[in-house]
Amino acid sequence: MSSLSNKGCTVRSDENVQPRTFLVLHIHLSEQYSPIEIKLAVVRWSTGKEFGVEFLEMASQERQRLHHILKSLEPGLP
Repeated sequence: MSSLSNKGCTVRSDENVQPRTFLVLHIHLSEQYSPIEIKLAVVRWSTGKEFGVEFLEMASQERQRLHHILKSLEPGLP
């Protein structure tokens, strides 16, 4: 996984995944954090073994956790 944002991410997979495929995702960032559950995501684009997903539905607690983690990873923060 790369290019993680509050709205989606890029995923690398051993499987080819077609655009408009709906997914449930569990994002494992590191052992420091428990996985973030995305209840519903949709594949927006696909190129070979890489595809981009948009997060459509996630619990507000999960959205807040993701936002907090992303903020902690921003450069320039103590």
